Amino acid sequence: WKTPTTYVPTMRYGKSDCFEKSHWAALEVGRGCAFNCSYCYYEKRFSQKKPISVLEEELKRNYYDLGIRNYNVTADCFNDNRRFVGEWAEMVASLDFKIEWASYFRVDPFHKWPEMMDEMISSGYKAGWCGIETLSHDAGKFAGKGLNPDRVKELLQLLKDKGGDNIWITAYFIIGLPKETKESLNN
Repeated sequence: WKTPTTYVPTMRYGKSDCFEKSHWAALEVGRGCAFNCSYCYYEKRFSQKKPISVLEEELKRNYYDLGIRNYNVTADCFNDNRRFVGEWAEMVASLDFKIEWASYFRVDPFHKWPEMMDEMISSGYKAGWCGIETLSHDAGKFAGKGLNPDRVKELLQLLKDKGGDNIWITAYFIIGLPKETKESLNN
């Protein structure tokens, strides 16, 4: 990195970027991931989020100057910080325009804080990508994903039920984790 890993840059879009109202812009809200998955190469348990006031200024500038309302939120894990998600939802609700956004997220924080689903959806969440990694409980625990796979499926279904046809979710899996069996892969 040319800058410290704790620095999360602000995007400065201008007219020369040729945005139209239907376009989706990148919005970096944080770097790092607060979790400690055994297969991951990221710095462990490091997560830095941009201050909400800075994000609010960025959203307002983009909207008032260029009409941007849609964002691919770049964060290794959008919902790895409970307070951040709540502050984000409050800030977005205070805007005099609506946004839509997509980002990477984890399912397991919803187990502890199910209200985060409502906050994300009410703040314009439309699409996301989550690493399920495995539906084998033994392989999941070994990899640092200890939530029971049945609960993972319940939470994903709940998120989909809350968002309805207005949201889209993609789940990612790792094939062949330690403690994974041919039977668990087939299941």
